[in-house]
Amino acid sequence: MVKYYKTGERGVTDFMKYFSRVMAVLVAVLMVVFAAGCSSGAGSNKSAAHAPDVVNGTAENGLNTDEGTYAQNTPATTSSSAAPAKDSRKIIKTAQINLETVTYDSSIVKLEAIVAQYGGYIQDSEVQGRGEGSSTEERTASYTVMVPAPKLSDFLGSVGNVGKIRSKVIKGEDVTQQYTDTQSKLKMLDTEQDRLLDFMKKASTMADMLTVEKQLTEVQTQIEELTTDIKQWDTLVSLSTVTITVSEVSELTTAPGVGFGGKIASFFSASVKALGKFIEVITLGLVAALPFLVFFGVIAVIVLVIIRFTRRRRKKKLP
Repeated sequence: MVKYYKTGERGVTDFMKYFSRVMAVLVAVLMVVFAAGCSSGAGSNKSAAHAPDVVNGTAENGLNTDEGTYAQNTPATTSSSAAPAKDSRKIIKTAQINLETVTYDSSIVKLEAIVAQYGGYIQDSEVQGRGEGSSTEERTASYTVMVPAPKLSDFLGSVGNVGKIRSKVIKGEDVTQQYTDTQSKLKMLDTEQDRLLDFMKKASTMADMLTVEKQLTEVQTQIEELTTDIKQWDTLVSLSTVTITVSEVSELTTAPGVGFGGKIASFFSASVKALGKFIEVITLGLVAALPFLVFFGVIAVIVLVIIRFTRRRRKKKLP
């Protein structure tokens, strides 16, 4: 916009004021443009710093850019080093429980029914002690039972109702690391087996074929061994091993009393029971020794009679 200004001192003053205003506006506009340029440049640098470098169509994080997508670069993990999830851990659980009962026969029947109820089975069993109808010795039965691992806790609770629990031990062995390492080795051996089979197809001489066949046999042997280990672990993890001992007693063991008075009562009761046992053992010993006492008593009487008869005859022969 062009504007006419009068000449003279006043005109010069007005022109200078107008010129200073125009310059101030231009400076303000330049500052705004400069600030906007710096802001966009910083944003571009920041984006460039976070964007993956692409060389020959491949991003720095190792992903193919031809697919039009990018993914965050995560560190590679192997099955042996990665921490397994809690639910996927391989834990072998075993338990041992000792029971005593005064009703031995019914307790054994109840125990076998509980094993079947929880979907388990008896792997081994052993019974020691007296035969049925005899009262000379108390009996003891030992069982090795396989029970589904998820039902182990409930199973032990039900077994505890068969008799009085004297001891109970539960153990767990974590084989997750060994299991994972074995799986990784098995995958590598499977790959090696496929490679050797391919080499065998391409072998041109008998010597090459024999060499490849020898290596293939070794690989297949290792595959069978590792597969057997994995199957065994799967069985032990899915089925818990429980050792159960049932002892027949004439009287259940009572827990010691609480406090000084309770302890005195417990010791006195235990002493009375021990005395009764001692008298019982002495009586049974005397009864067991009675036939021998009678036998040796008869022999002693016969010997005494012979000695007296011999002495009388000697006395009669004397003048």
